Amino acid sequence: MSDHPVIDLSVDELLTTTRSVRRRLDLTRPVPLGLIRECLEIAVQAPTSGNLQNASFIVVTDGRQRRDIADVYLSTWNQIAASPYAVADRFKDDPVRNRQQRRVSDSAAYYTGTTFHRAKRIPLDDVLHVDRW
Repeated sequence: MSDHPVIDLSVDELLTTTRSVRRRLDLTRPVPLGLIRECLEIAVQAPTSGNLQNASFIVVTDGRQRRDIADVYLSTWNQIAASPYAVADRFKDDPVRNRQQRRVSDSAAYYTGTTFHRAKRIPLDDVLHVDRW
């Protein structure tokens, strides 16, 4: 499917080493739009609530525009994190809540044994925007 290099990892290796991937990323190297499109073709296969398929993607290639957007996101995040309603950290050590979160995540990973195939989705070109909406 891809002309881009593939790293030979088992599913277990991929899922258990994701945390360390960020340290090895070359954030200065541009990512070809073709590779981004391949990633998004896979992303649109994910299930959506009510099968609405209402995702939309904006790929920003201009460095200045990316920095401006990052500044807005950081400012907004700082406001949210400072809010008295940001409660996630308040319960991180609660064993009852942790047990429930594990149960939910385990059930989400249950495999039914059916054959995997691509889902019918809105064409990527209908939801992908490069450098503008």
